[in-house]
Amino acid sequence: IPCFCSVPLCSNSKQKQPYLSFHSFPAEEELRKKWVIAIRRSEGPNFKILRNSTHVCSAHFEPQDIYVTPKGKTWLKKGAIPRRFSWTRPARQSVYSRVNSRLGDSARLDEEGAIGEQAVGVLEEEGDGSAAVRDHDYVTWPTPGE
Repeated sequence: IPCFCSVPLCSNSKQKQPYLSFHSFPAEEELRKKWVIAIRRSEGPNFKILRNSTHVCSAHFEPQDIYVTPKGKTWLKKGAIPRRFSWTRPARQSVYSRVNSRLGDSARLDEEGAIGEQAVGVLEEEGDGSAAVRDHDYVTWPTPGE
């Protein structure tokens, strides 16, 4: 019997992801309503909850909501509600934003695209003294004794 996840934007199936468990909607009416709201679907002509054929995969439950028996059977703990969806994951911040937030205002580029004097000091103080922002003259030979 084919088994597919009924969560929108989820294409998990028992055949393609045998390591996932698939859970039928609960028989208890209140809990079933919470599941329907959580997965953002409503029963109608395009979606019907049928016993033993409408499932939600374990990828949508928190790890603490899943119980595995000593024999390897997977069960949901009482009252578990699916909470992990593609639309609930926070968007990743861009690399540029992460660097700017870590270095602070003094490290931002000025109008000419140059890093300010304060930023050079900030970068040198944070690192081990080998920050890439330091001035180097790779054309000349080092002076003896350095």
